[in-house]
Amino acid sequence: MRRWMWGLVGGLLIATALPAMAQEGSEGAEAFVRGVFAAYIDGEEPAGPMAETRLDEVWTPRMAALIRRDRELSGGDLPYLDADPLCNCQDWERLVVQTVRISGAQPEGRTATVVFTNGGERGTTIVRLRGNPNAGWRIDDVLSPGQPGLAARLAEANGRIEQGD
Repeated sequence: MRRWMWGLVGGLLIATALPAMAQEGSEGAEAFVRGVFAAYIDGEEPAGPMAETRLDEVWTPRMAALIRRDRELSGGDLPYLDADPLCNCQDWERLVVQTVRISGAQPEGRTATVVFTNGGERGTTIVRLRGNPNAGWRIDDVLSPGQPGLAARLAEANGRIEQGD
């Protein structure tokens, strides 16, 4: 009988802790996303999220490799990724983040919807985050409604160039 009671108490403690743990992860994910977009706010273009020096701290290894390969394959021409996918722009002016909404508290990832204004125009970016509150977060994909994510499009474009198409 005592084992049953201890099991029940333990189960209740875990059940009440899960929402708090999910919130903690969402807060860390939101802080990460806001930190990524801070480079736009501060106007420090060389340190933007697409800068070579920041690829590994912003993007997952998979995405960083796809971005680097795209740049290598361009051979001096415009790469497939010729605009910044996070602000969907080539330049930014007075980029201000309005909201960051974190959803989908899976163990290894979240989705962040970022609403911002850039030069007075409203924009929205949806990113898939991978990681966790302890190890940190990285962007694993940029999503667009009705089309494949950026990772799939980059992989396809890189593959076409590698095959000589």
